[in-house]
Amino acid sequence: MTSNSQRIRLQPAYLLHRRPYRETSAILEFLTPEHGRIALIAKGVRRKRSPLTPLLQLYRPLLLSWRGRGPLYSLDQVEENGRMYLLSGLSMMSGFYINELLVRLLQHEEAYPALYALYELLLQQLSEDGKGAELEWLLRQFELRLLNDLGYALNLETEVESGAALQPEQRYHYQPMQGAYHWQEGKQGGLPLHGGTLLDLASGDLSKQRSRREAKQLMRTLLAALLGDKPLNSRELIRKMKTTE
Repeated sequence: MTSNSQRIRLQPAYLLHRRPYRETSAILEFLTPEHGRIALIAKGVRRKRSPLTPLLQLYRPLLLSWRGRGPLYSLDQVEENGRMYLLSGLSMMSGFYINELLVRLLQHEEAYPALYALYELLLQQLSEDGKGAELEWLLRQFELRLLNDLGYALNLETEVESGAALQPEQRYHYQPMQGAYHWQEGKQGGLPLHGGTLLDLASGDLSKQRSRREAKQLMRTLLAALLGDKPLNSRELIRKMKTTE
């Protein structure tokens, strides 16, 4: 091993994504608490009788060992680290959505310990049949944490120009990466929403239908600025599932 190589032993991890590599191998993307998003080559994992296949499943807590030089390392060892979270329906699609966000937005090998802990909590809550208002709250809280860890913490309590506290029934224009400005009829730019929506996001209360609707629009707008033009596949899957229910 050269001086630039590393050997990591038994790091907690969750599988986020996999894609084929050569004839029998795969490149796997994982989320870890200390090393963030990691890409590993799993040699021979696509063979029919590979012992790794039953372990390398989405939403299963794992312990990983890897070695080599980045950004693409070689997987050495995989162990179970607890029970697999069983998701179905919209909860499963929501898990796909969160995984796709992480793969698209996280840089390789940047630690996000708080985000990892929240991801694990989210899986637990999704496996307990989180749906409706509860599911919306879970997703918005995770998106907030993700934006914060990426360096885009939101101002959810004061108006940008005056610094005055937001008023629940007052309408505002929310400018991405800036904050809320007082509503002006005919003003261009920014997402129109109520102060109550931002205050509810700050407090973690999305029990009001209006707050859930406006918070979803806000998060979609903010994330779109980071994701670029390529759409999220998971959003289309969720849309199709809802239209067939």
